[in-house]
Amino acid sequence: MNELILLVDDNPRLLSGARLTLEMRGYKVISAANGNEAIQILQNNHPDLIVSDVLMPGCDGFELLEKVHANPEWVATPFLFLTALSDQDSLERGRKLGADDYLTKPFSPAALYSAVHSRLERAKALETAHTNEAYLRTILVMANAIEARDAYTRGHVERVANSAQALAQAFGWPEQKIKEVRMAGVMHDIGKIAIPDAILNKPDKLTPSEWEIMKTHPARGVQILAPLGHSQIILDGVGCHHERYDGQGYPDGLKGEAIPETGRLICIIDSYDAMISNRPYRPGLSPEEAINRIQAGAGTQFDPHMVACFVKINPSGSQPVS
Repeated sequence: MNELILLVDDNPRLLSGARLTLEMRGYKVISAANGNEAIQILQNNHPDLIVSDVLMPGCDGFELLEKVHANPEWVATPFLFLTALSDQDSLERGRKLGADDYLTKPFSPAALYSAVHSRLERAKALETAHTNEAYLRTILVMANAIEARDAYTRGHVERVANSAQALAQAFGWPEQKIKEVRMAGVMHDIGKIAIPDAILNKPDKLTPSEWEIMKTHPARGVQILAPLGHSQIILDGVGCHHERYDGQGYPDGLKGEAIPETGRLICIIDSYDAMISNRPYRPGLSPEEAINRIQAGAGTQFDPHMVACFVKINPSGSQPVS
């Protein structure tokens, strides 16, 4: 453990015992005898948790909590009260000030460790949730940035995400997997952020050398996302959505079921949407003709089992359902 705990209590014996308990559990501990000392310590330290007595001379626990929450640098620090007070007025005052929890004296070493560990775990979970939310917003901004650069992709990301979700649902995949498949649809072209505008927006067909650069976008997408802890399902959809069932795709020339199923699924959805979309050098196909081409590619470009399911949920050759 590397978590730093600030212990605040005017009882030297209790302070020493609590410090020993937490240090034996692997925590780093700094201590103060009252709220004023704690404020001085906070000037140069950033603890992961403050554990404070309530009744102390000079600056009691309530005043300390008020000062902590008044400082933007400290306001997010979790705060746990150690107190002999059990009356409802004191408990309510602490809650209104924003105390995260109470541990009533006398307490055992095990109870102290449990309270500290539990509060730190909740703080980690909250931080992770906020980080994930912020990262999702960042990824959506990146996806929208690609759409802003490439007229073809406008609306493409949303359509692919919706249709990928629908096809995954038709297969009866677990709910979490369906969510990840949808996210793969959102991010499948994220690697295009690294493709030069001159290639991405060229009005004519690409030259062989330009096409080689364009073909790097699945691998570029994986390079962007992999360090950030995305699931393998998402990475598979991003990195393998241009692999072909016959092994003639890119970037790795995977064949058949060696292609991860998320990649096989996104390949069908992405290809269909590309077929029905207008491009500078050719008009889009009708939905009926696009469905016919998807069926014709079963076993060569596309997984035949997935094609059958895709056609089943698009019987009239309409836009993929969302």
